[in-house]
Amino acid sequence: MFHGQRIVVVMPAYNAAKTIERTYREIPLDLVDEVVVTDDGSTDETASIVSEFARRVPFRVGFTTHEHGGFQLARCRNEGVRASTAPYLLFLDGD
Repeated sequence: MFHGQRIVVVMPAYNAAKTIERTYREIPLDLVDEVVVTDDGSTDETASIVSEFARRVPFRVGFTTHEHGGFQLARCRNEGVRASTAPYLLFLDGD
């Protein structure tokens, strides 16, 4: 599909630590070069789950966050684009 190209998975999140854990188990680690979680001001364990995942994988795991001020999916996606380093982005939805 993107043979030889770097692929980044961008994951918007809001209080979705358990969903993120499940999603990490399904990411094809051999096809992905980077994961960026863009947090919408979560108050759960999202940051620690992302940090733990980053220690276990051989590629960059980025994390952005901002204060929660209502549903800000577009802001999260835009932060993910800015935080990524690859030309191809795969956006996941939180549900």
